[in-house]
This record gives sequence, structure tokens and C-alpha cells, in this order.
Amino acid sequence: MQLLYLVFGTNIQNHFQAHFSILTFLRQGQDELTITVMTDAPEFYRHLGAAVAVQVIEKETLHDWEGEFKFFWRAKTKALELAARQQPELPLLYLDSDTLLYGSLPAMRQQLAALDTFDFQALPIKQRVRSTQSRLENLTHRLWPPQNVKYLG
Repeated sequence: MQLLYLVFGTNIQNHFQAHFSILTFLRQGQDELTITVMTDAPEFYRHLGAAVAVQVIEKETLHDWEGEFKFFWRAKTKALELAARQQPELPLLYLDSDTLLYGSLPAMRQQLAALDTFDFQALPIKQRVRSTQSRLENLTHRLWPPQNVKYLG
């Protein structure tokens, strides 16, 4: 399975969160995972060594991905598209930097293997939307397992 993070910009908190998220996955499945971080700040991730593939995304590429309307979600879609083209044989899971694995990685993998794609509308998730988050962010944070996800920040 390939885990994908898109983390960019100068907000160090986003990079700290990504590190913590990565570590929650590595503690259970370093040999089972390919972790890719697409970033314009590779220096924040080099010390993770072989455990993480760092793919440098230039600021110009990020601007192109966001499009003329600076739509952040479009950049995420473009990152997913690139990762899927680069390693089409691996199942791909995009993670926001503040998504943590608190439960069992094997159980999550088993649940994911039963699906072709996640339809967030079909997931059995209690809707507890925080006022400062969009619905999509809320669902992403609660990806696995819903009752055990802890928020940073």
C-alpha cells in the first residue's frame, strides 16, 4: 500500500503534523508500506531516510496544480493522479498531515482491500463536523477508526 502526503508551504506545524502521522503508520507497518511525501520543503523529511520517499514538488508546479482560481483541493487531486501514475500497482491512500493511525494497520488494510475506492458518503461515520472544518476534511480525519482519531492543533 502506498500512503501519500502532500505537505507544502512554510507553516512548520503542517510539517510536524505530517511527521507524527507518518510515525503512527511506521510503528505498525514499515515493511508493508510505501510512504511518499510530495513537498516543496524536502529538508523537513530527509532525516526519515529510506522509510519515506520524498518527492520534491516545485512551487510553480503547485501553482499549476491549484489552477487559475487557486483551488487547494485541485492540488490534492493532481498529487493523487501523479502518485497513481508513478506506482499503478500499489493501492493508494491519501492522508492529510493531521490524520493519525490509532487502530490496527492490518485491520485497516483488510477493510480497504474489500473496496475499490472509498465513497465517503457510504462509510459508516458519525457526523461530528467541527465548525472550523469542511465536511471533506472531517471525513478524512475520521478515516480509520472513527472513534479513535485524535486531532492535533
